[in-house]
Amino acid sequence: LEKVPTQDAIAESIEQNAAGRNDDLIGLVRILDSIEGPYSLLLDAQWGDGKTFFVKSLVEVLKVLNSNINNDQKITSSLKSVTDELKNVETPFLPFYFNAWENDFEEDPISALFANMAIAFDEMGLTKERSLQKCIVSVVDTSLSAIHVLPRGVSKISEAFAGESLIKAYGERVLLRERISELAEKSIREVANKLVIIIDELDRCRPDFAVRLLEQTKSLFQSDNIIVIISTDSLQLAHAIAGLYGPDIDSQHFIERFFDSRLTLTPADACKVITGEPQHSTSHTYDLLRRELSNAHNLAIR
Repeated sequence: LEKVPTQDAIAESIEQNAAGRNDDLIGLVRILDSIEGPYSLLLDAQWGDGKTFFVKSLVEVLKVLNSNINNDQKITSSLKSVTDELKNVETPFLPFYFNAWENDFEEDPISALFANMAIAFDEMGLTKERSLQKCIVSVVDTSLSAIHVLPRGVSKISEAFAGESLIKAYGERVLLRERISELAEKSIREVANKLVIIIDELDRCRPDFAVRLLEQTKSLFQSDNIIVIISTDSLQLAHAIAGLYGPDIDSQHFIERFFDSRLTLTPADACKVITGEPQHSTSHTYDLLRRELSNAHNLAIR
């Protein structure tokens, strides 16, 4: 019964405001419009509360708001209840979603992130612009170490880029930061004013992988038009860090140094998400039992 956040499911959810989070989407876009990078946001919610569905919905909203990205007319019309409220937002955003847990097999997180970015931008049709294509290749070239297993689709991207190699020596960190700055400040400007990098499922990763990814994103994404959103359950992430460094570390304080601010995702009406209808106050025995169990166990959507 779990809803997978496909484009169609997202369109339906936003059109019906099934999770009651359309106002949260609108508010978050306005926050992104108002802040200047480099900036990092922690989007915090407990496991099973619909974080992935929410941030993938954010990606679709940001894409529709950017006229430089070709969007399906169906989803454009389905998102009108949200995008109409954001007509005064003039900033074109370029969103990129990265599932950290799906790439947890890599030794170097930032290499996997940029490889996936190359694939995502190619699927959006953005790499048809030669300067952007070359810039992405330059960043991926510098960031990818010689790993044995590559994210699915990298070989296809390599062919699309006319044989330019995607895998070279890791390079020096200073050079990598310079090339990221070039990507963000020059080539991305062709299609957007702000690059929004969304890193999801960090709390499900190996502690060492999660910490390295946090450290690398904090140190490398220092351009004025880059905003990083980390979507995670901060409590579970703190437990993982305590397991890595030992129980004596103040793990909550440790992770806070990676974020400029924290946003807590408001709990959704789980009953409405699942059934399409909110919980009604009825005297039917089944409804009473369901409501009693739901309230007693503080059930999340999942």
